[in-house]
Amino acid sequence: MAGNLKVFVAETAKEIEAIMAAELERRVKSLFTGALNAIKTSVREIVKREISNCPEMKSLNGGVLQFDIGLTSGQASAVAEGWASAVAGSVNVKLRPISMGKTTTGGITVEVQPSDFSNRLRTELRPIWGNNMEATTYTAEVDSLLLSWGDRILIGDYDIEYGSFGRSGGARMKKKKGASWGISSGLSRVPPQFAGTARNNFLTRTLGSPDVQTQITAAIIRALNNVRVK
Repeated sequence: MAGNLKVFVAETAKEIEAIMAAELERRVKSLFTGALNAIKTSVREIVKREISNCPEMKSLNGGVLQFDIGLTSGQASAVAEGWASAVAGSVNVKLRPISMGKTTTGGITVEVQPSDFSNRLRTELRPIWGNNMEATTYTAEVDSLLLSWGDRILIGDYDIEYGSFGRSGGARMKKKKGASWGISSGLSRVPPQFAGTARNNFLTRTLGSPDVQTQITAAIIRALNNVRVK
């Protein structure tokens, strides 16, 4: 025997819309919250690897920059590893309040490297270079050479000689009146490909590269896909 079934919806269209938005908001928040730790871990791994393998750190750790600056193998390795760890350690992943109303707001924010370089290593060169540099008017830190020094001349009245000698085992400084010793023989400055300023340095170039950005995006998507929302 056929009958008629009548369904009455007690809520108004606006109330139903609000219920759906609230449920969607809950699910999205649960999804993002569940992925935060995985995103942080993955991004830190990416950042540490890419900073370690950037041209500046590779040259600093066993390349011409190590010998130009006068670092021993241990010092060079410590600086390169220190920067990779410092930048990776700065990674922070935050959940911004999510709202699914007429305008959707909120989401995940990934922060890498403070813009004021408050995590800089400050490895001073004077102890590395020794007492023969006491007459210099300014002795930069290793990181300032790559972060803010640009390609300006570093030291006057010194020349550089490459060979199997010196503290680094690859070069030594020689006092020579009128010479302008800098980083890399004949340049008297930081090589342009390694030079850095506050807005354009090995950190900004590495972290801002399309390849690194793609890796980070992929890591976020991968972490979100692995979350099970209840």
